[in-house]
Amino acid sequence: MDKYSYATLCQVAKRWLLKTVGCSVAFAELKANSLTLEEPDAIGWIRGGRDSFLIEVKVSRADFHADRKKFFRQHPKFGVGKYRYFMTPPRLLTVEDLPPGWGLLEVQGKKRVKLVHGQHPKKQQQTEFIFQPNTQAELAMQTSILRRTSLRIGDLQTFNAVIVHNYEQRVLRLKKEIRALEAKKKAYLI
Repeated sequence: MDKYSYATLCQVAKRWLLKTVGCSVAFAELKANSLTLEEPDAIGWIRGGRDSFLIEVKVSRADFHADRKKFFRQHPKFGVGKYRYFMTPPRLLTVEDLPPGWGLLEVQGKKRVKLVHGQHPKKQQQTEFIFQPNTQAELAMQTSILRRTSLRIGDLQTFNAVIVHNYEQRVLRLKKEIRALEAKKKAYLI
């Protein structure tokens, strides 16, 4: 697999959102639902969903130039992501190529990501890199994700209740085993 393929970089972007940014949830290659047409290459949320990070992966300059024609790039207020980045192989883009407010991430090697330009996720917010995201579109994405998850695993509350019940049963079994081992240990020491 090419270390700079689109699919590979989307997964690197997702991992960067989870590990470096600290997003509680992140998705790669998220497909649009009927309410929002934007399809992020990677998106993640932090701070209970208050802050969102969008990453658009570009593996060629032609793809980057085509991206400029998207409705969401021409009208940023309809786009998602409070913080927005392009992620590319090394030296594909320059800071001068970027639209205002966008950051640039370069993938170096298979997993290492270098922040070339933009808001560092662990530092104080810089207002020039903050967008007012389309919260309605983000909420529609989150709802779509929950709906798809529910379709795959069934009712989420029931699923969670089963997990909790199974966990409680396992804890009870382990406590019983511990008591039995402690009794054996005591009998052995006598």
